[in-house]
Formats: sequence, C-alpha cells, structure tokens
Amino acid sequence: MSFPETDDARRESTSAGNNMPEPKEKCDHERIHDEIEEKCEKETVETGKDETIPHEETKNNRASVQTQEESALAYVERNEEPAIEEFAEKTKEEILNTDEKDKRLHAPPNDIEKLIEQREYLESLLKEKFTKRMTVMFTDLKGSTAIADAEGDIASRTIMKQHNDVLFPIIKKHDGVLVKTMGDGTLSYFEDAQKALRAAVEAQISFDRYNVEKKPKTLLLVTMGLHTGDGVVEENDIFGDVVNVASRIESASNPGEIYISEDTYNSLTNKSEIYTRFIKSTTLKGKKGEFRLYKAFWDEKEIELDKFDTKEEDIVVKKRFPFVKVLMMVSIPLMITYLLMLGGVVPNPFIALTASKTELRSLSTDISDEDIKKTSEHTVTIIFDNEE
Repeated sequence: MSFPETDDARRESTSAGNNMPEPKEKCDHERIHDEIEEKCEKETVETGKDETIPHEETKNNRASVQTQEESALAYVERNEEPAIEEFAEKTKEEILNTDEKDKRLHAPPNDIEKLIEQREYLESLLKEKFTKRMTVMFTDLKGSTAIADAEGDIASRTIMKQHNDVLFPIIKKHDGVLVKTMGDGTLSYFEDAQKALRAAVEAQISFDRYNVEKKPKTLLLVTMGLHTGDGVVEENDIFGDVVNVASRIESASNPGEIYISEDTYNSLTNKSEIYTRFIKSTTLKGKKGEFRLYKAFWDEKEIELDKFDTKEEDIVVKKRFPFVKVLMMVSIPLMITYLLMLGGVVPNPFIALTASKTELRSLSTDISDEDIKKTSEHTVTIIFDNEE
C-alpha cells in the first residue's frame, strides 16, 4: 500500500536534491585502498575447483597485510605525514610475497613433484618456527615418595611446595622456562647453557641453605641433569631427543649433584665460572654408545677437597714415575744377562773375581782347544783343588 506524496514532502525532496554536494575526487586513503584491492584481484592465482589446500599461514599473512593497510589509512585520516607511498609499496610487496606462498602451498593432488616441494617447504617452516637450540634441565626430589607412604599425601605435597617455592623463582631469574612438573620432578629449558648451569648451581645452594636453616623432617635433596641440543618447542611443552638424554643424565646423578653432558659443557661460554670437571663415561638407557658426563660443583668445601685430591694424586704419580722407570731400565738388562750366563752364552764374571791367579793360570794351560771344542758340545764340570 502506497501513500500519496504530500506537497511538503515533495518540496523537501526537491530542496534536498538541489542542495546535494557534487561528487569529489577520491581522497588518498581511498585511492590506496582501491589500488591494493585491485592488485590483490589481479595477482590471485586460481588453480581450479576444490584443488587448493587451505593453510593457516596464508590467512595470517593476509590479516597482517590488512592490518598494515588499516594502519596506513589511519595515518592519513589523522593528517599525519608518514611516507605513505613507501608504505603502500611495502604493503603491495607483502601481498606479492603472500601470493608466492599461495602458489607453493596450492598444488594439484596428482602433481607429485609439487607435493614434494610443498612438503619440503612446510618442513623448513616447522624447523624455522618451532625448532631451537636449548639446554634442558631435569630435576627430581628424592624421598618424597617414602614420606607419602609413611605420613600421607598431604605431607608429600607440602614437601613439593617447599621444593617449588625454592626452584621456580630461580628458573625464572635466569631466563628459563618451566615447562611442567612431573610428580617429584620438573622439566625446564634455557636458551643459554651458561644461564642453565647458573640456575642449577643456585638451586642446589638454596636447597642446602633451606635444609640448614629450616631443619625440615625431610631434607630437600635434588638430583639434576642438563643436556644441550635441538628440540621442538610448542606452546606448553617441548619434545625431542634432547629431552630424553637430559632425563637419563639426571637419573645417573646422586642427590645434591649436578651432572651435565659433554654437549652442555662445550656450550658454556665461561667454563671457569663454575668448577666443573669430567667425572665418568657411561651408557644411557635407550642410547647407543657411551656419554661423557661432567659434574658441576657448588659446595665450596667439596670443591677444595676435589681440587686437593686431584693435585695430590698428580704429585704422587709424578714422584713414582721416574723411580719405576729407572728400576725397569736397570732390572731388565740384568735379568737378561743372568739368563745368558746360566745358559753359558756369556762367561760368568764372578769366576774371575773368586778364583786365585794360580787357578786361573792352571785353568788356561790345562784346557786345550779340543777340550774347549768338547765343552761347546757337552756339559763339562770343573772342580778346583785348593791345595798347591
């Protein structure tokens, strides 16, 4: 149902039509927006119906481009003076780069070469974005399980809280990331091996101080293991062989000790900052070959004792080595000579020392050449008569 237009409405409509402003040229921000939209439409590559593979990164890149565009338009609206043209060109380049990624991520399912290339590209993205070099630290609190059996879960939970109150702030202080707790243990990682070792040493010192000052019924005795390598970092967890090795190294240590792998030791930027030395070679469960383990010392008394024992052992070896060497050099030739004399190959010098001159003279005249020849073939026994 329509109503007839009144004279007043007709007059207002005519008046409004006469007063409408003439269209103006597009302003800068509208022109930039149109250019970008036109470029997007021209550069978009179509690959056919239902043959494209959607990818979250493409959406994120386009969202980033849109954000940059809106930022540029906001500058214009506020009448500021940034390099608008340069910014617009940069935005266009971002669109071109996004389209290049689209080409690499949109391949027909029957094109094996394209799919292999796409797979390699995705693997490189995964490695670049999620894989990093890290030092993983495993810790384990000893004795809490026995306390839980003897005194209940509340007592065990209380001990874990005391442990966490000491350890967690230290991990954060040294730029570490606490990944998770696992029963009596913790898993964390550091991007710097030196900071990881500092955190481990400070934690052991703090646990020892807590045991001395608080005198708890159950001492906070913690084992620690550190290993450095490449790992995969996700939002709330880390994965990789570096995690498994760090766990095995922690299991090899004793309460109150810090064991680190050779990779971690070699990654330290200042090896003299914390007293650390090779402790043993061992096999780790599930790993081939032997691993060289180092121990990081944190107790000053233990450090002095270890250094003293090492120096004393070196001194003893240095003192004993020349004596043994001289003894071997003298005794071996003497033993060989003695054996040769027993076999008659070498004349016995002791006969010349014990026999008198007359005996030697009679011995030299009585023994003829034939006798000498016979003695070479048969054994001859000579008895000396001492009577003149």
